[in-house]
Amino acid sequence: MTEMNAFEAPRGGAGRPLDSSPMISVNESASGSVRRLQRMGAVTVGVSLPRTWVSERDLGVGSPVVVRLVSNGAIVIRSPSGADARVRAQIGVENGPPPEHLFRRLIGAYLRGAEEFVVHQDGGLSPTSRTTVRTFQRRTVHPQIVFEDRENIVLRDVSNGASLGIPVLLRRMFQVVVEMHEDAEKTWQSSGLATEESMETRDDEVDRYAWLIERTLALRLRDDPGGTSLGGPFDGPLPVFLLTRCLERIADHAVILAENGAHLRESSIPPATLRALTGYHRQVLEQLRAAFHVAEHPDPSAANEVLDGATALEATHATLAGRFLTPAAPSTLPAAALTSLGLILQSIDRTTAYARDIAQVGLGTREEPAVALPPQVAVSARPIARPLAP
Repeated sequence: MTEMNAFEAPRGGAGRPLDSSPMISVNESASGSVRRLQRMGAVTVGVSLPRTWVSERDLGVGSPVVVRLVSNGAIVIRSPSGADARVRAQIGVENGPPPEHLFRRLIGAYLRGAEEFVVHQDGGLSPTSRTTVRTFQRRTVHPQIVFEDRENIVLRDVSNGASLGIPVLLRRMFQVVVEMHEDAEKTWQSSGLATEESMETRDDEVDRYAWLIERTLALRLRDDPGGTSLGGPFDGPLPVFLLTRCLERIADHAVILAENGAHLRESSIPPATLRALTGYHRQVLEQLRAAFHVAEHPDPSAANEVLDGATALEATHATLAGRFLTPAAPSTLPAAALTSLGLILQSIDRTTAYARDIAQVGLGTREEPAVALPPQVAVSARPIARPLAP
C-alpha cells in the first residue's frame, strides 16, 4: 500500500532533493488550482507548493513551514516567520487624541488576531504613548516588546496562538469572577473587606482572559474559516463569545458591589436588611455556578431548571426592592445608604440576567433526535390567512 507522507521531503541520491520546489501534501480550497499528487519515491507522494507563494515569503528548499490539520480535513500551511501582512498591525499615533484611543486600537488589533504590532509616532513617541503601549503589554497575554527606538515600538506575540485551550481559559475566568463576588459580599459585612486595588487587579485579570479567548477565536477562524468545533462542550465560536462577554460583565458588577458595599457598611444598616441582602446574593451565586456547569455539560433539562430558578430570583429582587426602596417603604436609612442599597440590588439582579444567558448555552448544544414526517402527509400550498392591520 502506498504511504501518503505529508511531512517527509523526498531525497535523491546523496541526499539531494529531487526538485527545486518544496514538496508537501496539501488540500487546496475549492477556489484554488487543482494539483495532482505525484510519486516522490518508493513510498512517498506529494504536491508542489505554488511558486509565487514560496517566493513572496522568501522561502526555498529546506525552509521550515508550519502545517496544521483543521476541522474540515484540510491542511493549513503558514510561514513561521510571520511575514504574511495580514498578521501585522501598523498603528500610527497622532498628537491630540487621549491615550485611551491608542489602547483601544491595540486591543482591537489584538482581538483580530494580529501577531505583530508596530506603533509609530512621527517626531518621536511621547512618554504617554510609551506608557500606553506598556499598559497594553501588561494587560494582555503574550505580546512582548522586541524592538524600540525613538519613533517606533514593535511587539510580537510569542505564544502558541490558536493552540490554547479555550475551555480551560473559560473555567479559570469563571473562578476569578466568583471569587470577586464572594469578596465583594464581605464589604457590607464585618468579616473583612475587599480592597479597591485588589478588585481592580482581578477585574483586569478577567479582561485579560476575555481578550485572550476572543483573540484565540480569531486566530482559529482565520486559519480555519469553515471550522466550528472548538473542543470540549462548545460547538462553535458563538457560545464561547457569549460566555466570555457575560463573565466579563458579571465581574464589572462585582466591582460595583464592592464599591457600594463599603458605603453601605459605613451606615447603620439593620441586621435584618443585611441578612436579606446577603441571602439574596448567595442564591444568585449558586445560580451562576449552576448556569456555568450546565454550559460546560450541556443538558436541556438541567438548563431549563436553571432558567426557572432565574425567574424565581427575579421575583426575589422585585420583593426586596419593594421592601426597601419604594416611597411607601418605612426606612430610617440616609439617602446615600438607600442609593448604595439600590445599586447593589440592581447589580445582583443583572448578575442573575447574565447567569440566565450563560445557562441558555446548555439548551441547544445537545442534538435532539429528528422526527420524520410520514411520507403520506401532504403539505398544503394554501397561504395562511392573516388578520388585516388595523
